[in-house]
Amino acid sequence: MSPTTALLRPAHRPNYNPTQVTLLGSGSLQARFDLTAIPLGIYDVQVIAADASSITSAGAFEITARRGVTHVEMQQLLSKLGLHRMSVYGSHLGIIKGGKRYRLGPLAEINLKYLTELVEECIDQYGSCGLEITESRAGSGAAGTRAGAAV
Repeated sequence: MSPTTALLRPAHRPNYNPTQVTLLGSGSLQARFDLTAIPLGIYDVQVIAADASSITSAGAFEITARRGVTHVEMQQLLSKLGLHRMSVYGSHLGIIKGGKRYRLGPLAEINLKYLTELVEECIDQYGSCGLEITESRAGSGAAGTRAGAAV
């Protein structure tokens, strides 16, 4: 039996496998993907359990930008984060800078103007920036996983 894993599933293209999967307990897992090897776009997230059962969350993951983020792209990202924090209680936000993860705190308490400054600073310093949303309850986010996007 194969271990539990996750896939990013684009429309009409091959699936993308994670570089690392960590089972977190309580029915949750963390999957890491090399976003430099995956084209921009919207992806379904599929979690496949060791017993071959699976769950798919359609359109749950989007890669919107890598370098040279435009003002419009940043506004789209902030809009999506704002909508997420109004629709899902208990989400936490982290930022990935230079390969290191930093917890920013509950998404509902994050000042989006300050977040914009952090992301812009991160991109200037490292050329890319990652944001990670972690749901406090298994199954409350996209297929019960952690999801993020590189900007």
